[in-house]
Amino acid sequence: MNDKVYQASPIKQSIDKEQRLATLSTIKKSVCYTELVYQRVNKKLNDKLSISDIERMVSEILTDSATTLKQKGKNYYITNSNYFVQLVIN
Repeated sequence: MNDKVYQASPIKQSIDKEQRLATLSTIKKSVCYTELVYQRVNKKLNDKLSISDIERMVSEILTDSATTLKQKGKNYYITNSNYFVQLVIN
């Protein structure tokens, strides 16, 4: 299994950080939303967020310095400790 973790390490901090930021930027530019996505977000958060609120939150998560990124297979697992959420992008 091909697992890649994009977090800063003490040895290659700038390279890992740059790669993580570049990947998050690419994801942010290409992320697509469907009605099912909005429904799942609201169900998981037990909330009734508007479409614009969900898109704003995802955008903020993808640009937040507290966001970590892990790739497992074709999926990216994006975790943010400020929002207490994990996004799965495929």
